[in-house]
This record gives sequence, structure tokens and C-alpha cells, in this order.
Amino acid sequence: MAGSAELGIFRPAWQRSAWNGHHRYSAGASAYAPGVYHQHRERGKVCPIYHFSVDDVFEALIQMSDWEMRAFDHPFFRFLKEMHHRYGMNCDAYLFLEGNVGGKKRSLSEIPKSYREEFQGATWLRFGPHALNYDVPPYTQAPEEQERTFDRLYSEIERIAGPGKTCDWVRLHFFSEAYEIAPYLRKRGVSTLLLTDKQAIAYRLPAAARDRLRTEGMFEYGGLRLRQSQYRIENLAAPPAVCRADIEEELGYTAWDSGYLTLFTHEIELSRREVRQRTEECLGYTAARGMRPV
Repeated sequence: MAGSAELGIFRPAWQRSAWNGHHRYSAGASAYAPGVYHQHRERGKVCPIYHFSVDDVFEALIQMSDWEMRAFDHPFFRFLKEMHHRYGMNCDAYLFLEGNVGGKKRSLSEIPKSYREEFQGATWLRFGPHALNYDVPPYTQAPEEQERTFDRLYSEIERIAGPGKTCDWVRLHFFSEAYEIAPYLRKRGVSTLLLTDKQAIAYRLPAAARDRLRTEGMFEYGGLRLRQSQYRIENLAAPPAVCRADIEEELGYTAWDSGYLTLFTHEIELSRREVRQRTEECLGYTAARGMRPV
């Protein structure tokens, strides 16, 4: 069985204890997370939720427009639709406002609103802000600039996809921690901010809050619920190959111990067959275990 380090994953202390097969129900494990033993014993009664999302979404939207095709005929959106039909997943897509496509600067403002009806019908697909572009993550902007950027993004989302199509869980580019604009995000309907999947846990939280997030897996700060971005799917697909059973066991411990599972990837990564395959395996696992998508 592969361990978390071999999977390229950092696990908080209470999850690492549960991942150790020899000490799964040890006193040490329960000291880190008192509920671990009980949740393993009561798996049939407490079912975790899971969240699936895609970062850096932009080029697929430009291409579907340039190619004058229906949204779900584009390979990116077609794959997401197939995953929804097979496994019942919901998807949050986090958008750039602008970017370079084919060597030219492009913008969401170029996409016609004729896609609105198609996206409105896909109730499982939501859109959220990610950043102005790849090179300008929110943490490099002053709070007022962040709000102006997000205003433009939210305006484009509503124009392209219609009302009611925004995410309440958001991950900002390079895991930007936009605590200064928490009131703005709450007004926009954001309840949860997804932070880094790295060992740092968080980059700008006060030490006491970061420790709480490390030990408990979730923490409320500035009126926002903070959660870790647990599994970057392209890492699970990276060589050396890890067998599906080991990955499913890893996902299971995290989900049942923390009560939730976060899976994410990037638009460009879904062009790779091995990442699509691993994505399908992960989503198939959540469906087989009866986890509820959020």
C-alpha cells in the first residue's frame, strides 16, 4: 500500500495518523482527532460530502465561441457533462477574466450570450472567480482592485451563463487568501474559501488560526469557512504509477475522517488522457460510496 508521501500528498497530523494502517485506531490517532475512531466505526451513518472543481478555466470558453460550437460539444465541457451523467458530480469552474489564446490577448467579454440557455440547463455546473489572468493572482492586487476584478468576472458570468450560476465554494488563483474582502465575497454568496493543498496549510492566516485549520481540517475566519484543497488530481496521475486501490483507500480515510473530500484539477490538465482517467476513477469512488456532491 502506498503512503501519502508517495502519492505526493500532505496530510494534517490527524489524517496522517489515520492513514497509518498499523495505528489506525490508536490512542495517538484519537488524540489528533477524537472523532476518527467513532467515524470509522459508524461509516454507514455519517456520509461525507465532496467538492469537485477545475481551476484556470478560460481557453475552452474562447474556443467554443471561436469554433461556433455548442458548449457541451467542446471536449472540455463534454467530459464534465459525461462525468455528471455517470457519477452525479457537480462541478465548480473557476475563471480567468482574460488570457492569451493562440498568441493573442482574449477576454470573456468576447463570448456571446447565446450560450446562456445551454449553461442554464446544466444545473450541476457553476462558475466562480479565479483571477484577472494567469499572471495577476488576487494576492498581488490591493483589496479595491480585487473587488473590481471580481465585479467584472461576476458580470461576465451572469451575461454568459445567466443568473444563479455562481459558486459558493471558491478557490482563488495561487490559493490567494482574500480575507480583506471577506464581506464582499459573502455578499456575492461565497461561503467557503478553499486554501492550498501544500504543507503550509495557509500563507497569511494568524498562527493560531492556521494551527486550528491544520488540526481540525476546517476553520471559520472573517465570516468565511476555510477548507483545504486536499487532492490535486494530476498529482494522483503522476508517475510513478500508484494503483487505484491505494488511491481509493487514501481518499476514503480523508473523507471519513474529516467529513469532506475536495478534488480539483486544471483546465489544461484535463486535456491529458491519464488525468481524465484518474478524475473518472476518483468520481466513480465518491459515487460508489454514496458521497453527496456540493
